[in-house]
Amino acid sequence: MSNLTQLELGAGREARIKGLLEDLALARAYDDSGPRLALAVWYDKFPGQDEQHLLELFASFGRTASERYSLWGGGSERPPFVNVLAMDVETFMSGQTSPYLSQAEVLYFDKNLLPAQVLEVFQIRTEPPGLCKGWYMWPHEEEELKSVPALRGRRGTKPSVGLLKIGKSEDTGWIPHVEVGQKWLPVAADDVIGYSYYNDGSPSGYFLFEDASLHEILKIDFGGIPEECAIKLLERARDGRYPRVYLRTVQQPEQPAA
Repeated sequence: MSNLTQLELGAGREARIKGLLEDLALARAYDDSGPRLALAVWYDKFPGQDEQHLLELFASFGRTASERYSLWGGGSERPPFVNVLAMDVETFMSGQTSPYLSQAEVLYFDKNLLPAQVLEVFQIRTEPPGLCKGWYMWPHEEEELKSVPALRGRRGTKPSVGLLKIGKSEDTGWIPHVEVGQKWLPVAADDVIGYSYYNDGSPSGYFLFEDASLHEILKIDFGGIPEECAIKLLERARDGRYPRVYLRTVQQPEQPAA
């Protein structure tokens, strides 16, 4: 058999094993009769071997369990086999994590069930560093949102928009983001026209950030961004073109109580 053929078989085998493991993880995730799956990790990942390893972390499990079976299911004794180690998140955090980081690939996660420590251990990025999250406010809502009760009411809801500063200076603009699934991704240049703040090319209104600062929308244009900003994004625009939102701060962040 030629080296090329061996490489093709190897690549195909990995994809197929990964697909079978993902199916297993999703079956667990959508099983409402058992504990809620928070994370599934394929570790010690060597697709050419008959023994594969899967770590499953649950929101609450109360024990550590292991099982081994064929990935083909149905009581098959045909390889590849998967060795599943299941435990709850708390147990994982209190033990050694290094054994599960070797050749590891995250197949499934629910960020709402995972503490920041676990996200960091497995390098799961759900948003770019420095992302400011908040809400779009219509122009007539500015005065209302300067009152403490109104601010608290709005900030008690889930953020609907994210903004990432392009540069350090005030006039470099921001890249708007939206939460897709479990990740905050940049709004595509062609899609921004569907958002209220674009207002048919005449941007208006405000963004209220989680820190209670309020920012007036001055304009929106389209173009490239510096590489130091682009590398932060979880997804890049194919054409390198992004909507850029320019803001003016009208209310400073809320100061913590002394």
